[in-house]
Amino acid sequence: MTVWRNSLWAAGYILYWAATVAHLRRMLPIYFDGSGPTPTLFWGRPEAPDLGEYYRRQSHYDFIYLVPYLVLALVVTTACYAVAPLLLKRFQRLSSRSSSGTAIVALLLLFALSLASDAASRLGLGAFPRFIAWGEFSLFQISWTIEFYLVPSLLAGIVEFLQRSLREKLTSAQSRY
Repeated sequence: MTVWRNSLWAAGYILYWAATVAHLRRMLPIYFDGSGPTPTLFWGRPEAPDLGEYYRRQSHYDFIYLVPYLVLALVVTTACYAVAPLLLKRFQRLSSRSSSGTAIVALLLLFALSLASDAASRLGLGAFPRFIAWGEFSLFQISWTIEFYLVPSLLAGIVEFLQRSLREKLTSAQSRY
């Protein structure tokens, strides 16, 4: 039973990570402005080749531009899929509403991670992406920020609901035998 539960958890983790990568690639696309690709998500100074250089070594640049998405998706997945349900178990009042509680805790975790990334970047501790500290807020940036945080946190709540219903079905099926 434990092996089955661990494999389901690992499969869910991988699926959540893949959905997060797809969400990040949709929210933060690589733009082509006519003179070459411009990555939206990067750490440090991105390589910015011209269009001819990009097409000569396209797989190299596609991989380099994909790595930050994979890393950020791993951080978001770990926070929302693994850490949020564990933190929720610590709070007894929220644990009765595990789906909505997981979504709220995941949203707060994502916001805290964004603030930490912004603060580290502002303090010069590294070249981290800035999520909240843009300096100006337009309606587009506010709607983008809401969608950026809401989708992974709601997905965490949905996953928690599905896991809880699956656990209940497995428990009731075991009690019959």
